[in-house]
Amino acid sequence: MTTTTPRPEAPTALVGHERLLDAVTGLFTRRGLPLPRARTAAEALCHGDLVGFPSHGLFNLERLYLPLLETGRCDPWAEPVTVRDLGACAVVDHRRALGLWAAAEAMDDAVARARRHGIGLVAVRGAT
Repeated sequence: MTTTTPRPEAPTALVGHERLLDAVTGLFTRRGLPLPRARTAAEALCHGDLVGFPSHGLFNLERLYLPLLETGRCDPWAEPVTVRDLGACAVVDHRRALGLWAAAEAMDDAVARARRHGIGLVAVRGAT
């Protein structure tokens, strides 16, 4: 059985937030992610650690996200396609885009829809 809890014996280092964001962004861009998507993904992962949920943070960088890019299971340049648009609600196929970026895009879209319609819902499919 695998665990998502960081090992207590693992070495730790205190790194400033901006420096960490820059480093993680660089890891993503070196694997082909466009800079804005890389920054969004880095912000999402760093946020998990900042708010006390390391199981949703950088722990997943080497375990999950970098291998997705390195093996081609994630398309760093995939452009989402709206499959169904009902005004307040939409279904968007992200075509193997990185889920960290797709989730942020969907949230921004849902907020814009809520401003127009009073409610907004965006379902994402096909993201990692």
